[in-house]
Amino acid sequence: LMGDKLKENLWVYTRQRVEISEWPKWSEQVSVRTWLLPPNGAFVPRQFKIFNENKTCIGRSTASFVALDLSSKKIVNPAQLTDWS
Repeated sequence: LMGDKLKENLWVYTRQRVEISEWPKWSEQVSVRTWLLPPNGAFVPRQFKIFNENKTCIGRSTASFVALDLSSKKIVNPAQLTDWS
């Protein structure tokens, strides 16, 4: 990401969808794999996969974020922040 641009913006968590196919056992360790997808308009989606101790996928999630300019409080076009290609 473009260094100084990050300091001028705030990322806002706007929504999340979670699907759990199997709940972990009490005190079971889980791991999460996450990655960004290209922006969809002003929204930047992030995908998650949740794994149990046997490395079986037990859940998935999608979250969306928008960037706000700290001084103007307006939404920033994600294309201004990094090269998404």
